[in-house]
Amino acid sequence: VLEQGPYDAIIIDIEMPRIDGFQLFEKITNHGHYNGCPVIFMTDDDSDKTTLFALQLGAEDVIHRRWSPEIRAERIRQRVK
Repeated sequence: VLEQGPYDAIIIDIEMPRIDGFQLFEKITNHGHYNGCPVIFMTDDDSDKTTLFALQLGAEDVIHRRWSPEIRAERIRQRVK
C-alpha cells in the first residue's frame, strides 16, 4: 500500500486482529516506500502506559476513540501541518 503514496499521514489502530498497531508501525517505518509522514495511533485504551509507549516508539500522536469526530479530525490536521 505504501507504494501507492505519498501519504500526508497514516493512522493505525492499535487493536487489530492479526497484528497489533505497534508491529505494523515498525513495518511501515522500516519500509522503503515510507515517506516520513506522521504516523498516528488510534485506540480505545486511554491509559497513560499505552499512550506513552506509542509516543516513545515514535508515533506523532495518539488519538482516542472517545473523543468527538471533530477533535480527532483537528488533531490529525494539526499533525499533517
